[in-house]
Amino acid sequence: MGGRGQRRAIQVASQLEAETPSRNLFTALMTVSFSELTDYLSRLRDENPAEAIAFARQLSGDDYLESLKASTLIDSGITTDNIEAVKEGVIINRKLLCYRPDDPYISYNLANGLHGIAQITPFHGPDWYSSTHELRSEARFLFNLAARERNADSELTTQAHTNFGNLLNFSFRWVEAYDAYLEALKYDPSNGVASSGACKVLRRCLQLGLGDEASLTLALNRLSDITRRSQDKILRYAGLEALRGINAENPEPNDESISPGSNRKRMSEFKPESVLLIA
Repeated sequence: MGGRGQRRAIQVASQLEAETPSRNLFTALMTVSFSELTDYLSRLRDENPAEAIAFARQLSGDDYLESLKASTLIDSGITTDNIEAVKEGVIINRKLLCYRPDDPYISYNLANGLHGIAQITPFHGPDWYSSTHELRSEARFLFNLAARERNADSELTTQAHTNFGNLLNFSFRWVEAYDAYLEALKYDPSNGVASSGACKVLRRCLQLGLGDEASLTLALNRLSDITRRSQDKILRYAGLEALRGINAENPEPNDESISPGSNRKRMSEFKPESVLLIA
């Protein structure tokens, strides 16, 4: 979210919060447009995800409103480790998918919910992999389905590839995750969430001594540069908390750390896809 629509939503919400008793705020917000309501919930997810969950649970209406309810429950539930909220969002998306099986947005949101449940499920050794296998497998299928749907726009496609990469990375399938992140950057070269994910894979390879150090470092600096220049997209795609975390992982480099034996021109010409050829 961003720009005029978000500013308008903030103005509407601020006015309503100032003029309306909190118990009636929900009713008052039902008088604004769907886009303004969406922007208000986007802001609320960043500022107070627990309140966003409580607000979303009151929503009821057509498919679009139910989809907004589900995505809010899932996103805010993941942020707060509220697995019940995420499960509620998954149930809603499953119902919606029955009515709209070709809608890539529903497939994408359902995949996010399934991945979220796997993430929140406590890790107790190897049993975690078997207990979350079906969740992760279905999420991979749905992310792929959303990313390859012809009627999906480039914004959804880049986010689907990014979250597919996140899921693969979470499952220790690093090379596949790296490929997914680079695929996401094809649809949006300023997708800082994807570039930061690719950076994580490269850092892990450097730590483990996998691959050529100079080439890995060159690609890492190239992708880190994309991440630092894509603050608005990170905020739009992943929210404020993710932006803070990503920025902490990608500090401004020292002049000496741009890349060993190279310069900025060489870095800008480097192709990250040529790096990870490990099996």
